[in-house]
Amino acid sequence: MLPELAWSCSDLAELIVANDGDTARVQELDEQALDIANSIGMQPWIRRILSRREVLKA
Repeated sequence: MLPELAWSCSDLAELIVANDGDTARVQELDEQALDIANSIGMQPWIRRILSRREVLKA
């Protein structure tokens, strides 16, 4: 169940970004997804989330 939650949080964050939405909410969702991904070792998902963070900083 945790992998699905991480994917859902990350997908929702991507949707919000694509629609020029609330960056604070994106950060919250990314943080939740990143915490889950780190706890269960989802390395590809960790890289994906960190990559989106870099894009948002630019």
